[in-house]
Amino acid sequence: MKFDFLYDSIVKEMADITLNKKQVLANDKPLKTMKLMDIKENIVFIRQPTSNGFMAEGYSLIYFMDSTESAQKMGKGQLPYLMFPKGNIHSGGNPITDVWKKKYQKPGTEHIIGMIEANSMPDLIYVDFMSTRASYRRNRINSLMIDVMREKFPDAKIEFSSSTNNGRKFIKSYDHTHTNLNESVNILENHDISYPEAKGKDVMTFAGDINWKGKIIHISPQKFINLAAPLDERLVNSKSIENLKNRMVNQLPLDPLVLVVDMKTKEVVGHEGRHRARVAMDMGVKIVPVLMLTGSNYSRTPNWTPEQHKEVEDVDSFTPERR
Repeated sequence: MKFDFLYDSIVKEMADITLNKKQVLANDKPLKTMKLMDIKENIVFIRQPTSNGFMAEGYSLIYFMDSTESAQKMGKGQLPYLMFPKGNIHSGGNPITDVWKKKYQKPGTEHIIGMIEANSMPDLIYVDFMSTRASYRRNRINSLMIDVMREKFPDAKIEFSSSTNNGRKFIKSYDHTHTNLNESVNILENHDISYPEAKGKDVMTFAGDINWKGKIIHISPQKFINLAAPLDERLVNSKSIENLKNRMVNQLPLDPLVLVVDMKTKEVVGHEGRHRARVAMDMGVKIVPVLMLTGSNYSRTPNWTPEQHKEVEDVDSFTPERR
């Protein structure tokens, strides 16, 4: 996988980050008082330059390291990446805080103080996840990491995914301390993201079945998840999740989800799109397109009566797919 590595090669001055009670120091100076130019050698900006099928163009990881030396090692691939554990959302977890738990740490990740997962492009910086270790919070680490992306893309608008109360306080604080933003900072609320439904020639699978062996309806992603067989957490593909998330952020077409239904027994007997449904729900998408595929044991869609249309559209009448 090819990434761009920024700020990882030239060391001007070693900056070691230390704790003095609740104050974070960089070379014995309060980190709060430092500008990006003073500390950016501690920040590693990793960016996907082009789409590669797994990661969308602009997929970005930003790490605030505890020293320039560890930043150099991270930039050279000598330290492991630390990733937000998004797969734990559906079991009641919180990736923002859970990422620092021992079970997600690897030898070398102790050097990471703060991290951001985002998508950065010349016109838009979308911050998806952002977190700092508890002992280092309220010392401008998140601001400095965002400043790195703004330095690379100074004309980009900034959008944040739905945030916690603390996150909202940070966003307002960041906006107020950067008077040159000209209202470029925006908290992206749940209703601001819609499912980028593929249509016509953009549909990659089941295109010939739409309006022939079934019809597309629009339901909530939660309702789709309830009807499809449960997704085993061991089968969750993190690369696929990231790719789908970036496609939704950038509104790149995604195929409709699919529920294969037996109209005689009124059962769901197959599906496609559990990863897409999961990402849609995580991002606050309220409605997703679902192809209700009736198959060969039902009349062709052009011949349906109004009653048959209603029967297919009544998803609550179907028995969920068996495990």
